[in-house]
Amino acid sequence: MARLSSQDADGRRPRKDAARPAEFFAECTRIAALAEAKAAKEKPGTLGLLIRDYRSRSSFQTLAPQTQSDYQKTFDYLRPIADTALVRFDRPLVVRIRDKAAGSKGRRAAIM
Repeated sequence: MARLSSQDADGRRPRKDAARPAEFFAECTRIAALAEAKAAKEKPGTLGLLIRDYRSRSSFQTLAPQTQSDYQKTFDYLRPIADTALVRFDRPLVVRIRDKAAGSKGRRAAIM
């Protein structure tokens, strides 16, 4: 008859501070939620969220790979202002963004 012991198969005793399975899975869920929140850092009502939502739509997904790449270059250029609220995008702001892009990336990049 096998002797019951408080040791595991390797002959070691479990640590007293070892989490119980339910606590372990709760902690895994908490960490996953933190990682997801960090990954989805775009705030509602911002350019960043608009771009993220557009990239997930079939209208973007079905574009030719080169077109997607071209659009991604524009999204990358706009990344520094991703936290800008959409309500702030008026004609003068868009013109300033376009003119700045034309100066640094060329006229073609500015009209993307």
